[in-house]
Amino acid sequence: MAASSDQDPAVEITFGRHRGVFDGERAVITVHGVVTESDAAQMMDFILRWDARAGNLGMVLRAPESFSVTPEARKYFVRSSRVGLPAIPMAVMGTSAIVRGILTLLINAMRITLQRDVPVRFCSTDEEALSWLSDQMKLRAVQLANMKVIAATPKS
Repeated sequence: MAASSDQDPAVEITFGRHRGVFDGERAVITVHGVVTESDAAQMMDFILRWDARAGNLGMVLRAPESFSVTPEARKYFVRSSRVGLPAIPMAVMGTSAIVRGILTLLINAMRITLQRDVPVRFCSTDEEALSWLSDQMKLRAVQLANMKVIAATPKS
């Protein structure tokens, strides 16, 4: 991942056995083991706080080992997803076929609940992840700008 500037150093936080890093435009979350509802709450707080700060956040989820998400955590992720804004794009790295399946089910639940696309891609290299994420962040920036224009348009 790109290094952050001297003016805006990377911010790191841990939630249970998991770790989050915000580098100025991306949140990189590394998961280890079971993601509980408490972990999910802390992760979502981290993600939403840094999305608000950055104005347009991209996310990389790293799973260097096997992990799982409890049913309560899955429900929390779906419940806490914001309906009024475009979804944050997420590149996923280092997952097994089983974990990809679990994440696909979770993302599909979010898509159904939010009634919109949630951009996710499973990547095998940093270069692939960052290239895809950069393109998705540009698309999200346009969506966010369009929302501001629509909100600023006087109603007749």
